[in-house]
Amino acid sequence: MYKRRIGSWLLWRAGPASKANSRYVAIHADDLGDVHTFRLFPDRSGSGFGPSGTEHTRFRTWKEELNETP
Repeated sequence: MYKRRIGSWLLWRAGPASKANSRYVAIHADDLGDVHTFRLFPDRSGSGFGPSGTEHTRFRTWKEELNETP
């Protein structure tokens, strides 16, 4: 399901919003080959790499990096 735009990134979610496994995918609107994913687990932990290559364990910090990357 398409969720929203974060800066230059388009964000989709596969799976439920909370209390279950889900995966978020961010695709750069100007470069469709620039794709980053974040996996969210039922215990609210997560894992994903942002555009800088930094691994994030919190969904919020992953989204913040997307927003800060042109």
